[in-house]
Amino acid sequence: MKGGIARHPKAQILVGWTELPSPQSLMEKALMASEMTFFYDVAQRMKHPPWGITANLCIAGRAIDRVVWFSDCYPRTGGGEDVDFCLRVKDLAPHYLRDEIVVAVPEARVCHPFWTNITRQVVGWALGDVLCLSQLPQRHVKVLLHLVSEPLPLYLVTPESLRTCMLLNESV
Repeated sequence: MKGGIARHPKAQILVGWTELPSPQSLMEKALMASEMTFFYDVAQRMKHPPWGITANLCIAGRAIDRVVWFSDCYPRTGGGEDVDFCLRVKDLAPHYLRDEIVVAVPEARVCHPFWTNITRQVVGWALGDVLCLSQLPQRHVKVLLHLVSEPLPLYLVTPESLRTCMLLNESV
């Protein structure tokens, strides 16, 4: 990341490439095929990604005027905390700098192992994404359902159903 810091002095967050190993198990292959790991290598595809995953972020110590911390309301498995953090840092920047706040540094590569319990990880990601909707109500979320061929049921997410899901996540 050192070279990225020198090349992007206005950046507050540098996003590196987080590489996953070749999938071996059926669950690992399914996870990769689902594209849920899209942001793990987003630094390879976007110069200014909206956020990056926590496993490979470099955060400037010379933060804007106010300090932004990772929120502890997100699942311990990870999921949403990186989105929330990066978007809040961007929101504090002057409007004309917002596109330069998060910068990809694709040569900054880390290897991240697959999770022991992939189902628990995916549930954590889903809960974190739902929490982002309530924590960042001013943001619009776009979801592309290009892999779905059947109509999807619509579920109402309430604070009570979210708490129930979080309890289920802890027991998975």
